[in-house]
Amino acid sequence: MHQQLNNLRNEQRSKTNCSKNILRRGKKLPTSVLQQLEDNKNKFISMNGFLSTTKSNDVAKMFAGVETNRAGYQSVLFEMHIDGAINTKRPYADISRESAIPDEKEVLFFMGFVWRIEAVDKLFDNTWKVKLQLSTDINSNLTRSFIELSDKCTYFTLGRILHELGEYKNAISFYDRMLNITSELSERKTCADIHFHIAISAFEDGSYTQALDNLKKAELLIEELVQSGNGESVELRPILAEDMHLSPMCIMMNK
Repeated sequence: MHQQLNNLRNEQRSKTNCSKNILRRGKKLPTSVLQQLEDNKNKFISMNGFLSTTKSNDVAKMFAGVETNRAGYQSVLFEMHIDGAINTKRPYADISRESAIPDEKEVLFFMGFVWRIEAVDKLFDNTWKVKLQLSTDINSNLTRSFIELSDKCTYFTLGRILHELGEYKNAISFYDRMLNITSELSERKTCADIHFHIAISAFEDGSYTQALDNLKKAELLIEELVQSGNGESVELRPILAEDMHLSPMCIMMNK
């Protein structure tokens, strides 16, 4: 995927004038996440996983669910400012020609781009606009923070960041990777944790059958631990009260 995006990017740069441009992204975000963005203006954010944006304001509004209401959520339009003349270490490209839905005018970013939160404003129609500037001049303190974070980061942390950003499918993907490397019976407590996290993200994504299946798997693993009587603690991560802990998104924002 990295090479494909890189090839597309190089092709597009050779055919068009590189200039400053604005891309957009629409999301329904929990009010708590929107508040974190507002509290961290002029700081940095990095969205783990691939980042899908669009050239169309109407498409962004559609994905933000401007015309629909959901309790505890806000319609957020991200306005992403980019200087196309600057070379970036990671690729991004217009993939509308390769997309099954070309009308979405999608521009896809590879993982790891860093953005500065420049403004968070409420619009007249109760929609929120978050202005982001692609950062190409990361100071040494921020670089050190990312190095420290990468040393400490677990898939749980990455999954929580994605969950808080409303990227529920990507969060589940990270948790699934943990299951692939956590298969030993001695790690049943960790597996139970993972299934609980998958259930929460699946529920928020509207995948209720998947959520229920993973809750049942977690329950079965807990029962096995209790019945084994080997003295292993069955205390789980406090996943039902995520807001009680410092959000990993704040760390990513260099707070």
